[in-house]
Amino acid sequence: MSHAQQERRNLVPLGLERFTTQKLPSQPRWERLSERVVCVSGLNPSGYTLNGTNTYLVGTGPARILIDTGELGKAKEYVENLEEAMQATGATEIEEIIITHYHHDHTGGLAELQKHFGNARTSKFNSDHWLEAEVTARRGGKADGRFLKELEWFVMNNWHRLEDGEFIYTEGATLKVFHTPGHAQDHIVLWLEEENALFTGDNVLGWGTTYVSSLFEYMKSLKLMADINPDRLYPAHGPVIEDGMLTIQRYMKHRRQREEMVLTFLQESCPKSNEGLRVREITEALYPNATSNNIDMAATNVVKILIKLEREGIAEGRWPADGYGYSGSPDGDDNVGSQDPAVAKEHYYRLWHLSSDHQSKL
Repeated sequence: MSHAQQERRNLVPLGLERFTTQKLPSQPRWERLSERVVCVSGLNPSGYTLNGTNTYLVGTGPARILIDTGELGKAKEYVENLEEAMQATGATEIEEIIITHYHHDHTGGLAELQKHFGNARTSKFNSDHWLEAEVTARRGGKADGRFLKELEWFVMNNWHRLEDGEFIYTEGATLKVFHTPGHAQDHIVLWLEEENALFTGDNVLGWGTTYVSSLFEYMKSLKLMADINPDRLYPAHGPVIEDGMLTIQRYMKHRRQREEMVLTFLQESCPKSNEGLRVREITEALYPNATSNNIDMAATNVVKILIKLEREGIAEGRWPADGYGYSGSPDGDDNVGSQDPAVAKEHYYRLWHLSSDHQSKL
């Protein structure tokens, strides 16, 4: 992990604690985790993928389900690793590939897998309209260009569109699909009935916390996962989690603490509806120890909380009365906030305050 990545992970607001202080445990190239689950590493370690992407062989028969596929740059090495794991655990065929979400470290090995194993059914939760719109925008440079090659695979090939609540069966294993957006729009988790376990994708990791695109959606997804009450979690990054419910509850508490911190600051700093604060002002107050390497990430965390509070009718963001935009911001800083494609830049320049409805309830 680079120094800059480490600084970003060490980003902690005033008065709160880091989610984990323990060192990331190592993981083998592949390992059997239960009678019906084998974890196979994508061999793509990084500051964001941790030890690499965990892909999972699921089932007890010769034909298995594979969850996720690693990333493009390590596809050939990954397929060799997968073959080794299959041979050692009695698997001879991949009958279905399930993708938890479209990010490149989960979809990048698809083409190599299909070439190597034949045309196994590939399944992912998605709507045609969302997919086509994403690819068109990225091809035209009107949106973040990452993951374009991986998304194009789904445009050029046939695949099965998963439905929320759908069951998928293989010998020795029953999986149920739950749509859980928040990390990504098309994200799913998979409940393994025989073990009361969840394949959590990137919603819950085996070490640390995860990237969130929409906090509003993500908190609803965590609540759904908690309602399942799983015993064990199989994350897409990091080691297997034995205390499934406790970890989900810790994730929810972690996010709620930061949300309550922003809400309290708004209540104390701009109690009147005609006042308001910019994201940078809030960020600098709540993250006084932020550095030049992570202040933008802190601002992005704050603005995602504010957007959630706005969707819930608790906070509001408005443009200043004089109508100045990016170039006329009062502090002269047009570069506030990270370039997170999930957040429109305009949100950083609005004046945020409690909504009048929420004030009336105080």
